[in-house]
Amino acid sequence: MDKNSNLYLISYAAIMTIIVAVLLSAISEVLKEPQQKNELLAQKNDILKSVGMDTVPDIESFYAENIEGIVINDKGDIIEGLDPLSVNLKVEGAKKDPATRNYPLFIFNNPAGNKNYIVPVRGFGLWGPIWGYVALEDDLNTIKGVAFDHETETPGLGAEIKTDWFQKQFVGKKIFDNDQFVGVVVKKGRISDPTHEVKSISGATLTSNGVTKMLRDGLKAYLPYFEKLKKTS
Repeated sequence: MDKNSNLYLISYAAIMTIIVAVLLSAISEVLKEPQQKNELLAQKNDILKSVGMDTVPDIESFYAENIEGIVINDKGDIIEGLDPLSVNLKVEGAKKDPATRNYPLFIFNNPAGNKNYIVPVRGFGLWGPIWGYVALEDDLNTIKGVAFDHETETPGLGAEIKTDWFQKQFVGKKIFDNDQFVGVVVKKGRISDPTHEVKSISGATLTSNGVTKMLRDGLKAYLPYFEKLKKTS
């Protein structure tokens, strides 16, 4: 075949495209399992971070020994046979009927003797998804800690939800006012209710509002379970 002909050039390009596609597909399959393991480890790390235990020497072992995971429905009933780590909040949130949604919950059996209840939450900032974990003390009211992350928030602005200074504000805040659920408000300007408010991020009002909504909507889904738990304790 004439190497200068159009047929040769087209054939060569087609063959190279197929070879590259096959190689990329093979590499993707090889890397798939390690990527999934890294994502799962990061998830466990964030869960432990919400209770202040992300600096343990062996995350996998500590998690296995101290974290119990369950999945509940919108009525607060436990659903057997589901792995909470595999429940995708994005997928669940897209379900139109709340009765078909699954809600993962993680329970930290604190070596100190008490339990912490860790709720995963998901919402939207200015540019895209934000998510995290909110750990509650065993009174199911006081926040022990949080761990937030984001996909595309602006560095120095909305991305500050991932920083310690922002997350530490939530420690000790209450999600109930007497018996009424109020969540925690990320507030711009002067704090008037230090029990239920934290300072917003300067210049990131929409992301701050997104965190407020994420906490309110995310925690609200677990209230039926918390009510049942209170009755049995």
